[in-house]
Amino acid sequence: MAMDTRKLIGQAQGILMERHGLDATGVFELLCRYSQDHNIKLRYVAEHLLAARQLPPPEEITTGRRDDPMIPG
Repeated sequence: MAMDTRKLIGQAQGILMERHGLDATGVFELLCRYSQDHNIKLRYVAEHLLAARQLPPPEEITTGRRDDPMIPG
C-alpha cells in the first residue's frame, strides 16, 4: 500500500513538473499544500490528478464526497 501511494504521488509529481516546469521538491510542496488547504489526503489528490489530469476542484471536495473514506468527514 505504501509503495503504491508513493508511486501515485511520484506520477502526479511528474505531471505537474512537466506542466509547470517545477522541480520535484516544489511540486511535492504544492501537492502537500493543496492537500492540507482542502483537508484531503495526498493520495486522493494524486489519484484525481492522474485520472483527470487536473487537481480536484474544491466544490467536488466539499459537496457529495463525504462518503469517500479518503476524505475526512
